[in-house]
Amino acid sequence: MLVPGQARVPPSATVRTYPVAEQWRYVWIWMGDPAFADVASIPDYHWNHDPSWVAVDGYFYVRGSYRLLIDNLLDLSHVAYVHATTLGTDRVADFPVKVRREDNKVHVDRWIVGEPAPPMFKLVGNFQGAVDRWQLIQYQEPSHFMIDVGCADAGTGAGEGNRSRGITMYSNHTLTPETATSTHYFWHHARNFRLGEPELTERLAKATSTAFGEDVGIVEAQQDRINRARPDKPIIDINADAGVLQARRLLDRLISEESAAGRRKARSD
Repeated sequence: MLVPGQARVPPSATVRTYPVAEQWRYVWIWMGDPAFADVASIPDYHWNHDPSWVAVDGYFYVRGSYRLLIDNLLDLSHVAYVHATTLGTDRVADFPVKVRREDNKVHVDRWIVGEPAPPMFKLVGNFQGAVDRWQLIQYQEPSHFMIDVGCADAGTGAGEGNRSRGITMYSNHTLTPETATSTHYFWHHARNFRLGEPELTERLAKATSTAFGEDVGIVEAQQDRINRARPDKPIIDINADAGVLQARRLLDRLISEESAAGRRKARSD
């Protein structure tokens, strides 16, 4: 850096820099203490870069909290009501979820057995009868989702690991908070079948963008309702919120630990 007319650069003439990594067709920026930047913490989105998969992607600016989007993505029972023309079938919510937690991840698994295929899966898989369908969600703190979705002809062993009579897609979501009530929402949706069909890719891009846009509309309506409600108005949790509650605890712990570390650092400075 040079300053005209003087050899010394003022100490305050600096620009803050942040660690940056490029991976899976995304640019990842670490906004915290550079000493804790760790490329290994970037979620595994290899489907977005793997030549054996085809991915469509998109972005939404959401006038709503990233926490509401986390709730939405961890409870897919809403597909029956919000995505009736793309991802939903009538009895999704009737099938229970299994929730398990790792150190920094929450898994929410649901199998919908012996039911009709939703419209999007009929489009890409040409299913004529009943299917066994899976929604296997992995939430990774603070705001990343890898969702394994698909279906196979009913009774052909998909639940035991044999997906040869079915199709699989990975729906991956990353939420970047802008403010307490606004979020940058990035997504990509990948498949490993019918790869050489650009028309199918285009139709899937439109269908997925439409579906996720429906989520955005719901979340923005929720945020507006919350903004108008009394601050002490209670939130009612139901059985389907088991995964949501685990993620909330995980996120709250992470924020609390980071805040405490920040306070300790401020005192030491």
